Amino acid sequence: MFQSIYGVALYTRISLLTGIVVGLRPQCPAIRGDAADYLRDGTVRSHGPLRLRQGLIIAQVAMTVVLLCGAGLLVRSLLALTGDATGVRADEVLSMRVELAGLALQCDTTG
Repeated sequence: MFQSIYGVALYTRISLLTGIVVGLRPQCPAIRGDAADYLRDGTVRSHGPLRLRQGLIIAQVAMTVVLLCGAGLLVRSLLALTGDATGVRADEVLSMRVELAGLALQCDTTG
């Protein structure tokens, strides 16, 4: 159980870091530019069609909502599965692994 919690925490951190890096990437040209020019003009310079940017933002938000809903449903389903009884009694059960490395298995195909 604890291994899955650590995995979820790790992938959550990776996702957040990736989101921050990808989200801040478009701001790099503005950071490198002269901030005084931006403040003096009082206008925002656009480097592309405004409708396209707005459409991409709407699509990104819509995909984010769909992914978050899907992740929530997945977590809810996994929690429901871990709480259900499977009908198999696991007490007094012996399990073992047998490896057949080095043995050549021959099948009788004449029958």
